[in-house]
Amino acid sequence: MGRSVGRHAVTLLRIGHLARAGSLVVLALFARVVEVAGAGRLVDSVHTSVITLDVVTGSAIGDVAVCATGDATAAARWTGAVLTVLATCVLSAQTLVHERAHPQPARD
Repeated sequence: MGRSVGRHAVTLLRIGHLARAGSLVVLALFARVVEVAGAGRLVDSVHTSVITLDVVTGSAIGDVAVCATGDATAAARWTGAVLTVLATCVLSAQTLVHERAHPQPARD
């Protein structure tokens, strides 16, 4: 298995990044559902499931990065940094969309 991961490391990293980006989009969509629907039991449980999926996906991406580079410390730091930047971009975009949809009244 290690050899096949080594041969296809870039492909696996691309798939991992796409999966992570997709899960972040799903998380943002569920956050919107919670905002619109209010806190209900079903919404809260789905929201928790999506967060758990993100934790598992991030761990899997980190594992692939460690296997691909062989340097656990550097791979973990870079993976965490990239995922943090990606999450910040998604949340910033969501905030901008929300602010445009619901502008604050001007204060005198």
